[in-house]
Amino acid sequence: MVFPQTPLAQQRPGMRYTNSAMYQTLSTFLQEFSVQFPLLWALLVTVIIAGGSLVLYAFWELVLRGLFFLFSRRSSRRADRG
Repeated sequence: MVFPQTPLAQQRPGMRYTNSAMYQTLSTFLQEFSVQFPLLWALLVTVIIAGGSLVLYAFWELVLRGLFFLFSRRSSRRADRG
């Protein structure tokens, strides 16, 4: 599917190389959805924030456990040598 390109004069400066018709359609949909269905909008925002926090939690758990594992192996090697 190809979206029509708007002339450069009508686009915002930061969006020069993007397809602004798609963003305009998405923006209009989100604005209308938030006005027509405020409870669903609130639930959607809550689910997105909760999902993002779970993803970040899992990411940092893996990173910090990996770092702890690496440093504990290094310190155990030093203790064995000395």
